[in-house]
Amino acid sequence: MGDYFEREWRGEPFELFGTSHVVLLLVVAAVTAAVIVGGRRIAASRRRVIRRVAAVVLLLNTLGWHAWNIAVGSWHVETMLPLHLCSVLSLVAVVALWTGHGWLGVATFLLGSPGALQALLTPEVAPYGFPHYRVLQSWTQHGLLFVAGFWIVFAEGNRPTFRQTAQVWAALHALAAATFAINAAIGSNYLFLNGKPDYPTVLDMLPPWPAYLLVLEALVVVLMLVFWLIGRERGLKPGSRAGS
Repeated sequence: MGDYFEREWRGEPFELFGTSHVVLLLVVAAVTAAVIVGGRRIAASRRRVIRRVAAVVLLLNTLGWHAWNIAVGSWHVETMLPLHLCSVLSLVAVVALWTGHGWLGVATFLLGSPGALQALLTPEVAPYGFPHYRVLQSWTQHGLLFVAGFWIVFAEGNRPTFRQTAQVWAALHALAAATFAINAAIGSNYLFLNGKPDYPTVLDMLPPWPAYLLVLEALVVVLMLVFWLIGRERGLKPGSRAGS
């Protein structure tokens, strides 16, 4: 078992859209479809238990990630502060799932789910491979974050409004402004505001920095609007709040 937690991985490296990756994507897709189709049919008391169990798992998975990096000597302030989009939204999702807070739930859906989708499609796990802890931790984190947004909308009925979408967009830019200042102060690249990631992502298809920031802004707006439209599907109860 020690090999699966070591800093140096001697197994096969992760293969993009390899067998294990495709299975992961199919599992996440199947769970998401089940949430959309049947989540609302689950009794409110059981939904509350499911939400809170998911919140605890997401939080423990986050803490475990930091503990592992500390243990193997990989924790650095320039890379490990919870300032990347999925790191921030994972914490937002924990609170939203535990409390049933409507606005935080909407933020999880509008930003967390699309952000997690990018991480699921192009996981940042190299040079590790399945079933190393790094791979399982990343898949668990982003899979839960992606599904959490759909659970909040489709199972709990927290339908995003256009006003909330605009508020979440404004909050994202407030976070970006603060993060840019932190990047300048400590030489980090949180939110990838100061350059593209060093590993392959969908951002590689965008023009070079800083022009890619403008394209990224347009993509953020489009994705938020798409998810807002998805969340407004007929049959959801407007403005409802998940039971706490």
